[in-house]
Amino acid sequence: MITANEIKYYASLKQKKNRETEKKFLIEGKHLVEECLSSSFRLDMLLIDEKNFDDELLISMAESNNIRIEKISTQQINKLSDTETPQGVIGIVQMKKQTTPDFSNMKLIVALDSITDPGNLGTILRTAYWYGVDFVLLGEKSVDIYNSKVIRSSQGAIFHLNYMGSVKLLNELKKLNLSGIQVYILTTHTNKFFNDIKFNQKAIFVFGNESGGVSEDLLKAGFENIKIEGYSNCESLNIGVSAGVALDRYRNIMNK
Repeated sequence: MITANEIKYYASLKQKKNRETEKKFLIEGKHLVEECLSSSFRLDMLLIDEKNFDDELLISMAESNNIRIEKISTQQINKLSDTETPQGVIGIVQMKKQTTPDFSNMKLIVALDSITDPGNLGTILRTAYWYGVDFVLLGEKSVDIYNSKVIRSSQGAIFHLNYMGSVKLLNELKKLNLSGIQVYILTTHTNKFFNDIKFNQKAIFVFGNESGGVSEDLLKAGFENIKIEGYSNCESLNIGVSAGVALDRYRNIMNK
């Protein structure tokens, strides 16, 4: 039997500061729970609506992984949910300990400079997973990767990607560049297109803020600045779309 204090504690994980303190986050919906169960993340508990959730297969999967399962009321589910129409299942997930990665065998990295919209970040993460990105670097001013909308928009990609948050991007990109990984800044402030570049076998693509683009210090750091060729007078692309186009073109070029 779950207590009211436990519900209050889990509801507190909807706030970033509490997630960071407790090293746990919430997921909701059958698909995200399945993605979590198929990954190396640890699902601590499954909270299910006693009246509106009866997926025996998902419950069986959780039981086979020795995960605590508690039935709670619809009202309690609503306190934990961050959506207008809750699906009746909430998971409590442990964050992985963030360690310094070994970049030596990585070939494709994405770096994100001040991505502030959760939906955009989730879309980029989903796209990065699709294109087999080895690692994602999140700059200090980017939205929290464990934000509920980021997780939903990623469609569970966060469970299958390697990433590091709160990164001092300029310092990290300089180090990686010196190690032999070419840095490509996506920006409209250049005349170079993808077809003008001879790409390195190891690449980092840097995408900037939705309205301001990549920060000035990165633009002036001496990295390769490139842009996506357009076919109209449209000023810019959505950052999630830009990430998809850039990664697709790079993969096509490297596979020729």
